[in-house]
Amino acid sequence: KNMSTFLSLCIWLLALQQAEGLNPCQDVSLNDCLIEDDNIVANHKYDLNTCKKACQKFDECAFWKYDGTKEDADGECLFLKTDYHLDCKSFAGPSSGSVSDCRAVNQTRCWAIIDEDCTYNQDYRREDLEFGPGETSSIAECADIATWIDEEVKFFHFFQSTEDCQFFSDVPVSTCTGTGGPKTAIDDCET
Repeated sequence: KNMSTFLSLCIWLLALQQAEGLNPCQDVSLNDCLIEDDNIVANHKYDLNTCKKACQKFDECAFWKYDGTKEDADGECLFLKTDYHLDCKSFAGPSSGSVSDCRAVNQTRCWAIIDEDCTYNQDYRREDLEFGPGETSSIAECADIATWIDEEVKFFHFFQSTEDCQFFSDVPVSTCTGTGGPKTAIDDCET
């Protein structure tokens, strides 16, 4: 019963936070997202806005992913069956945020549309506080360390492939080549 009450309280607090206009995915980006072939419903050469809007009209599309690094001028647009964001192995975001709150974001809000494959300006990097590659094994561990290692750490970036947890003293300027989200996100989102 205590666990059920705790879970209900957590869900209620998340709903309250989102109702008050606090985006749990603000400044978050994802990388290394695994997309299995059986999750792909369709593959198109659409620009970003067409990708999002076309998914909304396609019955089998539940999520869309845009990749602007492909050779075609419009990029690659994937229509997907499931939330591939849950299968991303690298994560960047504010140390004051919550990874679990972002993963549980309301799928009808613009907040569920998340930038991907971002590179960050290194001006605010705090290498002096980092443990080094191979010393941090998960997104959760990196996020946890970012909250207690130093009050100056405002942002972290975890790379699964190298188990590297990078810290920044401010939200760094980023360049992102992809983005994606649910079909159910409202139409007036700026992407």
